[in-house]
This record gives sequence, C-alpha cells and structure tokens, in this order.
Amino acid sequence: MRESFSLTFACVQGVYQDPVPLMADSDLNFIVNRKWRSSVISPFAANVAFSLYRCETAQPEPQWLVRTMINEVEIKMPGCGGSIYCPYEQFIAQYEHALTCNYCAICFSDTASSNQCVCPVA
Repeated sequence: MRESFSLTFACVQGVYQDPVPLMADSDLNFIVNRKWRSSVISPFAANVAFSLYRCETAQPEPQWLVRTMINEVEIKMPGCGGSIYCPYEQFIAQYEHALTCNYCAICFSDTASSNQCVCPVA
C-alpha cells in the first residue's frame, strides 16, 4: 500500500487526532507524546484491514460489526463512540461522503489515464 493512502485513510477516519496542531513553538512534552506520527501511522509496509463480524442477538436478524486495524493495531473509531467495534450501518453512514467522491476526477488528470480508472456506478 502506498503511504499516502494510509495517511489519508487515517485522516478521513479521524484517528490519531491531537487536541491542538503541532506548531513550531510546541513544548517538548507535546512533541514527544503527540498522536499523529506519520512514521508510525504509515511505515514502509503500511496496511489497513477491515473485519466484518456477524453477531447473533436475541433479535431475528444478526448484528453486523466492523473492526478497523491500521498496521495490525485495532483503531477506536471516533464516529462510533470511540469503540473498536462499530455497527455496520453506522460505519457506512460515517464515511458516506467519502464513498460518493469522484476519485477518477481527483486522481487522474489526463484522459489517457482516466480511461483506465474503474469507478463505481452511482
């Protein structure tokens, strides 16, 4: 995976957010303990994994949960109450804006490359 994807993905998910941005005058304690560290979030062999769990409940329909991992570390999802396991519907609703983005128009500027792009049909 390209490092730019894992960094963008982490940013879209809202994980690794520090309470204040890193600034030139940030104190050493903040610098040492900050959450956003690109070298940790996106090392040379970065990976992102999603696990879908089917959970039997007392209801007639099972509950589906999504677990997200970045570099084999479970991520507490900010849009899911800080939980590691997020109800599928809530997970999809949280990122629906990203799912409707025209990635072909963003990623490919010349017509030769855009012909190779496979985009989901809206």
